[in-house]
Amino acid sequence: MAPRHTGTSQLLHVGERETLLREASGAVDAGGGDVAVTTVDSIEAADERIDRGNVDCVVYEHGASGEEPESLRKLADRASATPWLFLTSDETAVDDALRAGASDVVVLRENTDRRLLSRRLEHILARQRLGESETGATSTMTEALRSDRAATDLLLDTLDDVFYLVGTDGTLERWNESLKTVTGYSDAELAEMNAIALFEESDRRRVDEAVAETLETGSSSVEASFVTTDGETIPYEFTGARLADDGDVRGLVGIGRDISERKALEAELRRKASLLDHIFNQVPTALYVKDTEARHVRMSEFHSDAEGTLGKTDPEIYGETEYTESTYADDMRVIEEGDRIINQEEFNPRTGEWSLTSKVPWRTEDGEIQGLIGVTRLITEKKEYEQKLNLRNRAIAEAPIGITIHDAMEPPGRIVYANDSFQSLTGYDEPALDGEDLTILAGAETEPGQLDRLDTAFHDSESRSLVALLYRRDGTPFWGRITVAPVTDDDEVTHFVGFLQDVTETKERAEEIERRLDEFGELIAEELRTPLERAEQSVAAIADPSQQAAVENAVESIRRADKLVDDLAAVHSFSVKSRDVFETASTSQSEDR
Repeated sequence: MAPRHTGTSQLLHVGERETLLREASGAVDAGGGDVAVTTVDSIEAADERIDRGNVDCVVYEHGASGEEPESLRKLADRASATPWLFLTSDETAVDDALRAGASDVVVLRENTDRRLLSRRLEHILARQRLGESETGATSTMTEALRSDRAATDLLLDTLDDVFYLVGTDGTLERWNESLKTVTGYSDAELAEMNAIALFEESDRRRVDEAVAETLETGSSSVEASFVTTDGETIPYEFTGARLADDGDVRGLVGIGRDISERKALEAELRRKASLLDHIFNQVPTALYVKDTEARHVRMSEFHSDAEGTLGKTDPEIYGETEYTESTYADDMRVIEEGDRIINQEEFNPRTGEWSLTSKVPWRTEDGEIQGLIGVTRLITEKKEYEQKLNLRNRAIAEAPIGITIHDAMEPPGRIVYANDSFQSLTGYDEPALDGEDLTILAGAETEPGQLDRLDTAFHDSESRSLVALLYRRDGTPFWGRITVAPVTDDDEVTHFVGFLQDVTETKERAEEIERRLDEFGELIAEELRTPLERAEQSVAAIADPSQQAAVENAVESIRRADKLVDDLAAVHSFSVKSRDVFETASTSQSEDR
């Protein structure tokens, strides 16, 4: 039943958004009257209101009552003479509503405000009033024209994009709700503006050129940024077409689409591309990308002939050798099987160079392998240094003399490494030496304070050498010569190196010589001196004056023999002191260092 119009427009709301409807209806210009909102929660409740004939418009929320589109058909049947507006957040429900006979549809989004809803309600109520008040052919034509204009406005307002109609003088003649929402200008402000004033200063020349091209050729497009009332710039892409009436150009009409996300994506892609270019061109190593056939598609400038490698495999670039066939096989394993090769050392016999290579699959967004990404850097110097270092390490480890390395950090002298010879000589293995210093070799008969001289050398960062009676782990004593010396790095002592020699045999040989000299000296003193003394006395007793010369010669010979005995006694005295001399010499040597 058609409603009978009164001074107040009656709005029947089916749904839950009562507050939104009341705010929107409060801004509706209903031809001088008010708008009253009644909210119900079902189609059945709405039927009763519609039957009373006092409803000017029905606003139905998607999902407010029962199954859809069945609910929509019920509403259309009951409100056949009453316009109804469909509210939804689901764009897929729009077609069902329009097929059911909805007068208009509003898609609710996050940025949808009450102004858009107010405008739609205003159009519907305006058409409703026209249907009641105008009669005759003139009124029918006026209603049709107004209805077409209202329908067009409604259609344009459903667009998320900006719509505009600009006259040849640049004034805005028509626009949709989106233009107001985006720019922040009111209808009155837009009506007084030249369209060029909406754009950023730096874009205006290009916009003018695009307008001229559109008016001349019929169409054009341009990218430019709106400047909002808040001073914010928003990038848009505009597509315009010439508007003509009977051959006379009236202006242009077009659509503007927000391209902020696209611009942000393009900027991010440019940033990533720039970063990738910087990496490829500045990193001092060989970076490369290969396709599914292991052909180079990009290579860093670090390569001597980056351009010459494009489109070629390793065997095609460097020739078919055992090395290039191996690298090609690795490439295909990464591409075909998705394997990752990380930090693989390779030796190129052709160049004599060592390199460290990593290769990983290059995948699309869908995870499909489209090639590989690799990095190769030369490590020849590092490899040669490692080889020399390994040689030195083996030499130290296998040296036939005990070698230790000591920490220079407080307290200095702690053993951090001992080679096999040291461990074999002392009986102490690495766990037993952990955290210990050389005093671990001291024993019951080690001279007190002798090893303290080593501690002084560690604290003073000096070299020192000494011979001491030391003890193995099992308690066996041995004579050892210990030498320590500082190791520096940039004039800073970081460690000490120590050497340990077993000098027991040398010590025992010296003691044997000493013993034999003692015995020989005693023999000389006992066996020769007495007979010589007697011989000298006898010669003196029997001296014949006529044989004086012969007697003197004999006495001289006896005296020389006696002198020889004295010399041998002196040698014996020296041998007795040989141990003191041996140790004194060692001490002097260590102090000199």
